[in-house]
Amino acid sequence: DTVYFLTRTGKYIDVEEHRDDLRARGTEKGRREAMMVEKDGGGAISAGDEVYLRTHAGAYVDFIGSAVRARFTERGGWQRIRITKEGGTGPIRTGETVFLKGHQDNALDVEGEDVKCRWPDEGKWQRLTVEK
Repeated sequence: DTVYFLTRTGKYIDVEEHRDDLRARGTEKGRREAMMVEKDGGGAISAGDEVYLRTHAGAYVDFIGSAVRARFTERGGWQRIRITKEGGTGPIRTGETVFLKGHQDNALDVEGEDVKCRWPDEGKWQRLTVEK
């Protein structure tokens, strides 16, 4: 499925052409904000699942240190992301608040336009709303 992640700042996470860093800049959904969610074996995405996020350019999002980028067209451990949701378990639905955690168990967070993964917290800086 193609989804968009709306941050607490009212901006969508995006990746520009010919860049690999993720940012939170636009207030409208477009090509650079679109993320394809993939799961090994396919099927519905539920809280606790490990997924991969592919950008419009075909690169997969990875979390290395505090950096969140989309550099490679192959999937591996650095690109594996655990999705959890506020309020528990079950399928992830449009409009729900989710958290994305990388292989180091730090969650994606947004400060201004910067998208990072610095802490394991599931707090207001880490909240993302799933939209279609």
